[in-house]
Amino acid sequence: MNIDDVGGKAAGLDHLASYGFPIPSSYVITVGAYQRSVALAGLSPWIADLAMRPAPNPHDLRAEIDDIDGAIDAVKRCWASLWLPAAREYRFRHSVSSSGLAMAVVLQSLVEADWSGVGFTIDPASDRRSMRVEMVSGLGEALVSGHVTPVDFSIRRDTLEITSSDPGSQPLRIIEDLARMMLQVETRFDEPQDIEWAAVGSDLVLLQARPVTVVGPRSLFDDGFDEPVNSHDEFTPHGVVA
Repeated sequence: MNIDDVGGKAAGLDHLASYGFPIPSSYVITVGAYQRSVALAGLSPWIADLAMRPAPNPHDLRAEIDDIDGAIDAVKRCWASLWLPAAREYRFRHSVSSSGLAMAVVLQSLVEADWSGVGFTIDPASDRRSMRVEMVSGLGEALVSGHVTPVDFSIRRDTLEITSSDPGSQPLRIIEDLARMMLQVETRFDEPQDIEWAAVGSDLVLLQARPVTVVGPRSLFDDGFDEPVNSHDEFTPHGVVA
């Protein structure tokens, strides 16, 4: 199985698990499942339903799912989001063809986080000597939605010296452990990484990792889920079940 079957996020999670990094229980609904479902049932009912419940990010339908029916509904809505106006506009602006378009969907166990955030092994707004971490209390949804201003940390790559926008208010031990883990991830992937993470007590969990590809803030439609890994990679289902 390769990245064309499962997408970049699932491939990245699989690599993280195979290298021994902690990830939540994760599953992937493959591109083939999307193609078969569309061939059998079409997408029109799902698109009409989703249009009544728009999400800020057209492909990011994060939800707390309690049962199999809820999971199936969430997957269908994620599939249908490919054809909403915001997604179509994004593809038009970036010259992405809709021909043969399909989507894999990652299902991931919810981490009841005490702290969560994002980290960059090279600060996109600074230089290659520093890493950057942004964190909020609780689940990362507050950070993604922009409802909470995160605390920023700048960490020297060579000394792990930490500078914070709100010194003294955050658990620096977690940041130190995260910084070390981020450098280990970068070494394994052999390029700078953009990492989503969560902490339960003192235990860290990595929610995804992808290459740092741009300098500056993420765009509205940058969900972080579809950045390609090497297109010819073959990988095994360590931690990700297809």
